[in-house]
Amino acid sequence: MDHIDEHLATAALNPDYPLAIKAALAVGKTTLNRYYNKTDHSEVYRIAMGIFFSLIQILTYIDFAS
Repeated sequence: MDHIDEHLATAALNPDYPLAIKAALAVGKTTLNRYYNKTDHSEVYRIAMGIFFSLIQILTYIDFAS
């Protein structure tokens, strides 16, 4: 997600592109960020991240215990 956002931001500033293309890229970046922010606030996302980080901690503990 960050890679796409960075690419859109860089391309939107590229002087080689016509103004219409740069405007479309800027709108795309804004739209992407809007949906990305909504994902961060969803309960399912938070539950999934909690499970993911718990699993990482368990696997790290098992690896160190070995």
